[in-house]
Amino acid sequence: MDEIEKGFSDTSSILLGKKLAGIAKYEEWLFRHVKGRVQKRKSKISSNIVYLPSVEFYTLLGSNIVTLAESIKLGEENRLTISEVEKLALSNAPSALSKIKTTTTEIIYSENFDTLESSNYGPTQHCYKITFTWFSKFMACGFWGRTSEHAYGYANIVDCAFCIKCYSSTKLMRCFEGLHVLLQHKGKALRNRQC
Repeated sequence: MDEIEKGFSDTSSILLGKKLAGIAKYEEWLFRHVKGRVQKRKSKISSNIVYLPSVEFYTLLGSNIVTLAESIKLGEENRLTISEVEKLALSNAPSALSKIKTTTTEIIYSENFDTLESSNYGPTQHCYKITFTWFSKFMACGFWGRTSEHAYGYANIVDCAFCIKCYSSTKLMRCFEGLHVLLQHKGKALRNRQC
């Protein structure tokens, strides 16, 4: 967590001229316009915390979620036999499938280092409370980032660096409260870049 705090402090110093310390104190402010967040739930079979994105597909799973490691173990222990599969029909599906009615929401790709309280990510380094973030480092309190670094309080960013509270943007650099929108006017693409 020390590297995450240092990254946030350094980025705020570059963008705001003042080092902000203690990212937890700024979480609500950073998440203010970020629609997707990381949620915590307890595993159906243990007291382990499962992190999941706050999107409908995952939240509708209710309490039927387990950690990735638990899902592998359950899959090995609770397989349906060939006979059970052959007898499967719409009328008996709820009872026949009840023993395998769990899933994991954890998608963790490749190697990750110091990524905490996050869901659906990889490869990442020094990240905190991120979801759907890929090939990135020094990111926190964000949703859907790709190939970016030093971004805090973001949503839907690609190839951005040293950004705080930036949304729907591509290739922003050193930006506070930025938005990069591609507009259409009479068939021509117009760029509206605000930083």
